Amino acid sequence: MTAQSAGRHPRAPTLIGPGPGARAAETPALVVDGLSLAVDGVTLLSDVSLTVSRGEMVGLVGESGSGKTLTGLSILGLVPHGARLTGSIRVAGVDMTTAAPAVLRQMRGGQVGMIFQEPRSSLNPALPVGRQIADVVRAHLDMSRGQARAAALSLLGQVGLPSPRSCFAAYPHELSGGMCQRVMIAMALACGPSLLIADEPTTALDVTVQAQIITLLRSIADERDLSVLLITHNLAVVTQVCDRVVTMYCGQVVNADTTARVLSAPSHPYTWALLESGRVKLAGADGDSSPAELAGQPASPVHPPQGCRFHPRCPFAEPRCAAAVPEITPVNGGQTRCVRHGELLLGAGQP
Repeated sequence: MTAQSAGRHPRAPTLIGPGPGARAAETPALVVDGLSLAVDGVTLLSDVSLTVSRGEMVGLVGESGSGKTLTGLSILGLVPHGARLTGSIRVAGVDMTTAAPAVLRQMRGGQVGMIFQEPRSSLNPALPVGRQIADVVRAHLDMSRGQARAAALSLLGQVGLPSPRSCFAAYPHELSGGMCQRVMIAMALACGPSLLIADEPTTALDVTVQAQIITLLRSIADERDLSVLLITHNLAVVTQVCDRVVTMYCGQVVNADTTARVLSAPSHPYTWALLESGRVKLAGADGDSSPAELAGQPASPVHPPQGCRFHPRCPFAEPRCAAAVPEITPVNGGQTRCVRHGELLLGAGQP
């Protein structure tokens, strides 16, 4: 491959959410505009902007330390103590950066569902998983214990658990990793959110279970017209299920585009490199195979490089790439943060 120049409301005890055709196209589910976040004088996020439309599934990708998980936590207002946050984050029209604590508590789990990494660590080991789902329902919706229990049982069935009643009474350690992740999905969907944030939902799961979880998320999103922000380092997963891809590097958005254009002609060298590193290269005679590695070490936000933060690792860098921080620029319906975007043809899959 080469690059060429050129408040409470009563609800029914079911999986709640807007049905197909009920999309409110006027107001996006999520709008992050110019988000910057600094802790102890270190800027960890810089001018992050992204949008998730109603019923859209957007992948937020990048290596570890790129800022994608911190972006997801910032949407919920779960920032480190003493952090300085600027910009705006609007979820269903509510600005999460200025909302009162009581409003944030209702938004978390209500309008915004969150699936955290490592489900066993997120679930309470001392309570049956069904009780934990029912508690979430009662915290946000006007339901009796019996109604909340019925809602939890319904949700456990809808996320594909084989015996909802048995799972309801089970403790997290009695379930497999994949089953725990399905419980987390049920909990995140319990109150009918308009937006679901899934942070590395397939971490520590085997390949078969990973595929099942991703397929489940996509099917639920389609069925409920649910907006999803899928956070992952695995670009291959994103390109299978997401409508658009947003790429982050060293606390900045460097590329945003439709999945089709990312696969055929990514407009930023970092996105191109992630695609290449995800391709499996056949090894020696033993038949072993392994993914290619992205050359170099990720940049640190503590001491970011001058100019384009990716240029020390970029195979297409020129001296001007280190001269000034590139602005995010519209290109072919997407966005890129590369001064050479008009010269490079990064055709994915080219020889």
